[in-house]
Amino acid sequence: MDVFSDRPGDEQALVKALAARLGCAPAALWHVLPARSRRVLEGDRLARLDLPWGHNDDDLEALGRLQGDLTLGPSATLQGLTLGAEKLASLTLAGLPSLAALDLSCERLTSLDLGGCPALEVLTWRGPTPGSVRHAPGAGARYARVQHGDGGLARLLPPGDRLLSLDWSGDAGDGALSLSDYPRLVTLDMDDATLGALDLAGCAALLAVSLDDLRGLRSLTLPASVRSVTIEDLVDLEELDVSACEALSDLDVTGCKRLKRLVCTPAQATGVKGLQRKGLAGALVDAAPAVARATVAGSAAVPMPEPPASDLGWRWGQWTEVTERWLDARPEADTAGAAARVRGALTALRERVGQDVGFGVNLGVNGAGA
Repeated sequence: MDVFSDRPGDEQALVKALAARLGCAPAALWHVLPARSRRVLEGDRLARLDLPWGHNDDDLEALGRLQGDLTLGPSATLQGLTLGAEKLASLTLAGLPSLAALDLSCERLTSLDLGGCPALEVLTWRGPTPGSVRHAPGAGARYARVQHGDGGLARLLPPGDRLLSLDWSGDAGDGALSLSDYPRLVTLDMDDATLGALDLAGCAALLAVSLDDLRGLRSLTLPASVRSVTIEDLVDLEELDVSACEALSDLDVTGCKRLKRLVCTPAQATGVKGLQRKGLAGALVDAAPAVARATVAGSAAVPMPEPPASDLGWRWGQWTEVTERWLDARPEADTAGAAARVRGALTALRERVGQDVGFGVNLGVNGAGA
């Protein structure tokens, strides 16, 4: 019989921490959790615990009333955690060395301590950025989805070369957001967002930018690596700097009806569509010197995105997308070598997780797959 007293110690620790905050007996809470949450067990080890709170989950409604401080851990085996507690003020995740995927909906959180999560790779966050965020040394998500965000992204995602993919939505008002401290960022999605200025100059691995759904964006700076840009519907854009984008083609600013300043080289200006159309006749084109080819080729130094350590909770589609983008950025002379490295990584990953994880990856070498 699956009774609480028979569960592994780390699983009991998590339930006891929640029960203490809710003022109920751990055994009573345990009998509720399997009915309204998802527990994934690997053998006799807790691998994933989902505790989302919603108005229709009567059995877990108490989670929505969590207030004050909450500490979860330790657990040596927990790899994925989902928690929704909109009134929680402080959350500490301690002693979770295997936690790779974290999904939090805590809109009133003012303090978040991830110091006990050195293996965190996938982060989904809903709500404003807490005023205080602590990370394990050298740690930080590789794949992040931030909903209802604000301008405090650097607190949630430590600057550095770990972040590969970002999906950001929210309202930063007239504020500016700089992603230049994430040089390995390969994919960027910004849907349903309001932002005054966006700086991508330091994103040396970013090849394509699509920002049609950004509201209020007045200033945009693009990285040297970018090859395609979709900005046709940025009606509030006033300043655009593409001077470093030597590989950029097919730039169309027809819909940017408030554009006042375009910084580009003379050669780039001849290929920009919409400059002479009605509404853009007064746009000012600033001549800029040509960028050295060595700068444009800087993305070639970006290392191959690391495959995940586990398949639990991992978004395989995201890793596939960044890997294909990484291959696209390789110099022609390095294509075969890059594909060989991806094949080697996939082989090692199959052996580790015991399944075929190479689907969808196009290695681009004579049609060969992994």
